[in-house]
Amino acid sequence: MFKAAEPSGALECIATSKYLVAIKILRQFYRWAKLTEKGRCMARDVRSSIIWAYASTLHLGVVHGVRQFAGQVAEKGLEDGLESMKAADISGLANKLRLAFSQVLDVNSALLHCTLKVCRVDEADPKDLGRVRVYTLARSESSTRPPEYFPSYHLVGQNSAFASLLGCNDRKNIWAPHIHQCFLCNDLLKSTRFDCSRPDWEKFYQAAAVFPIRFMNRSLGKFEHLGFLTVDSDRPGILGNVPSTFDYSNAGCSKYAEWIKRSAFVHTGGVIADVLATVMLLLVSRKENYE
Repeated sequence: MFKAAEPSGALECIATSKYLVAIKILRQFYRWAKLTEKGRCMARDVRSSIIWAYASTLHLGVVHGVRQFAGQVAEKGLEDGLESMKAADISGLANKLRLAFSQVLDVNSALLHCTLKVCRVDEADPKDLGRVRVYTLARSESSTRPPEYFPSYHLVGQNSAFASLLGCNDRKNIWAPHIHQCFLCNDLLKSTRFDCSRPDWEKFYQAAAVFPIRFMNRSLGKFEHLGFLTVDSDRPGILGNVPSTFDYSNAGCSKYAEWIKRSAFVHTGGVIADVLATVMLLLVSRKENYE
């Protein structure tokens, strides 16, 4: 497996400054090139190449993978609920999601791990968000991490990432509702507030990002969550210059929201999660028709 030096804070700052300098140089070149017809053609080619490298991964990898997943599940049906959904071979899709994130972060994909999770409310108390169960539907390949699939699950109220997105309390934090659009933390070990019900989570999670798979229920006027898209690594700092959700748990969230609007990494997660939401929403409606 590819081995890389663990990024330190100083190296992270140096890398970030180098990227900023490179971006400024490219912008100056782009402005200069557009002064002539030949330069405008050259600038368009450069810009098109950059966009193509990013868009082709999202299109050919992610969107095609989601389409294949939807076709497999539609063919198999959902009579068996989550077990039937798991039966569709979507581990390949999780690998493609991991590749998309690795290209945005400019890291080896082997250093990242992606999972696709689904939510099921507690039928005994459907209004208790902390009792919502989270099942792993698919995960990218990993040689060190033990698998966890249906019927194994985790409760939202025992995981800080899930609780922050649903706006309920975990065992260490009080999260305000409807604030966070994603969960980000580049060094979980430094935070004493991260709650996770998985034993020995420190061996597997050093940095993590979680994006909600959700849709707006207009009749209720709120988001309903179908699941989560997770990206994590055992390497702290691998997510780059991202803020920690714990630093903006309730106060200063407007600043947090403003930052994520300018993040290509966050927008990549948002695009993928929203595409998955359209498919999973159809799967949920199909499952309800069977029951």
